Amino acid sequence: MVEADLHVHSTASDGECTAEELMAAARRLKLQAVAITDHDSVGSTERALAAGKKAGITVIPGVEISCVYSGDEIHILGYYIDYQNEGLSDLLSLLRQSRYDRLEGMLAKARKLGFSLQPEDVEFDGVPGRAHLGRALVKKGYVRDMTEAFSRYLKLGGPLYVERYPISPEEIMEAIRKAGGVTSLAHPGLLKDPGLPAKMISCGVDALEAYYPMHTPRQTREFRELAKRHGLALTGGSDFHGPANNSTPMGSTGVSLEQVRDLEKRIKK
Repeated sequence: MVEADLHVHSTASDGECTAEELMAAARRLKLQAVAITDHDSVGSTERALAAGKKAGITVIPGVEISCVYSGDEIHILGYYIDYQNEGLSDLLSLLRQSRYDRLEGMLAKARKLGFSLQPEDVEFDGVPGRAHLGRALVKKGYVRDMTEAFSRYLKLGGPLYVERYPISPEEIMEAIRKAGGVTSLAHPGLLKDPGLPAKMISCGVDALEAYYPMHTPRQTREFRELAKRHGLALTGGSDFHGPANNSTPMGSTGVSLEQVRDLEKRIKK
């Protein structure tokens, strides 16, 4: 039973819904806990906490920070963070600025390919990401949908891809832990190298996101078994970005409250 969705995005990063809209949706879905895990941002956390309190929903302060490791994209989720922690705030500020620089680089590449795209064509409320550029490509008619935008142009190594700010998984985990948080490896089934989850465990990750919309039943089972062998917690969520992404509706994937409590126990006092 899905009682908690621990992977949701708001307009503070590349989601389509505000914190208040997410909490209203969570209430309709009868979810009991939600973690807003925006990319490089905690901008929606205070509003989510306030809206969650009114809706009777537990809001877990979260964040998602990414890096490139061994030629693959690693996404680390942080839970129960002190979202006002100075060290984490400094890191997120640095990463957000790098996103603006990255967008400029992607737009320059797009124009070289003959796409008529200007900064004002890329709409965002929080910080820019590939998804915002992808939506601009769809709106301009250069691609059919977001799937084509990423598979043809925005994926790692694609024609419009620009390298991320250089940071290691260990640095990400350390920043989250110093902010009092717990770390989880996001969507491990999407990694190209099947050996990377084990490497992230050796780097010290606290949990695995075994429950994810694009994981097969076999992958989910394997990640549950891997977590059990190493004494890790389990996380799960829809990776909901908004109504336009109907393939991963909010609350479609997640965990039980018992699993949430197990995750909470991993907080380093």
